[in-house]
Amino acid sequence: MANLSGSLYRSALPRLGQERSKVEGLRTWLEVGSYRVDSNADGNHIALADLRIAELMPFVSYDYERFALSSLESFQQAAERAGTPNAVCWVLLQSYYAAFFAAHALMRACGEAFVKLEKPQTEVLQTSSDAALTQSVAIEPAMYSLRIAQTVSGGISADLKKVPSKFGAHEGFWRVFDEFLSRFASQAVGRHDPEAHLVVAGVAEYQRFLRPLGPWRSSWLSAVRNEINYQHKHGVWRPRSLDKRTEATVASISIAPSSTVRLDYSPMTETISAFASAARYLATLNVEVGDVVAANATAARCFGSLWRRSRADARRT
Repeated sequence: MANLSGSLYRSALPRLGQERSKVEGLRTWLEVGSYRVDSNADGNHIALADLRIAELMPFVSYDYERFALSSLESFQQAAERAGTPNAVCWVLLQSYYAAFFAAHALMRACGEAFVKLEKPQTEVLQTSSDAALTQSVAIEPAMYSLRIAQTVSGGISADLKKVPSKFGAHEGFWRVFDEFLSRFASQAVGRHDPEAHLVVAGVAEYQRFLRPLGPWRSSWLSAVRNEINYQHKHGVWRPRSLDKRTEATVASISIAPSSTVRLDYSPMTETISAFASAARYLATLNVEVGDVVAANATAARCFGSLWRRSRADARRT
């Protein structure tokens, strides 16, 4: 599998993790930050303009930090249990959450997010919208995708897009993450990234696991997590019925280079092996990107010190 971590880091927002984070992240920034509502056509798509990157980054760093660290901790615990008798089900579930948190962290690093806006945030957005626009539509609490981007003039803007309420939190997130990966691949080509061809191939290969049933059904990881956790399917609980090859795949879960993770399993016929490897791949990407971010975050009480301590703790166990 292609190593996407280098291109992901090159896509990261400037000064990620290099300053002390601001609690509650992007949700708090929407309440107290400096921006202008530029458009609000129907309440489902809200454009923000005149963002200040120096003000924004400590809030982004908070979200990146909490997701990157929770992914690392979940992955470390899964790796410690891998190969332990009677632990298959919990290794898989911990691996899933390591991947889920990793995907959140990678999106935050690149200026995108899947975020729940509640009344404190939507009321501030509504007030700003009403003040700036002659026709302002109601902004409702919901799950939103958020994208931060540089404008043609060199400024910073953000777009909020409501995620349809018919999707659950995990299903909705994986759909948004799938869209993020497609944009990431296109942007790598557009900015002439030196590894653009590998990024395009790697993203296409990974998207097989997000949407094996087609491009409009990109929540396979969440579906399998539900089958394991709530329906006790796939033979991972007693009485177990896994074949030795699948058991070996789960037992091999460890922190290793992402390029060594096999992604040639079939989601349809080798479900558990595919699920374990897909989760492991995202978790290892998070470790690789986190290591680089931490290396460039040397100030006290910033991401770097927290990350290095977490990595050192794992090596001592």
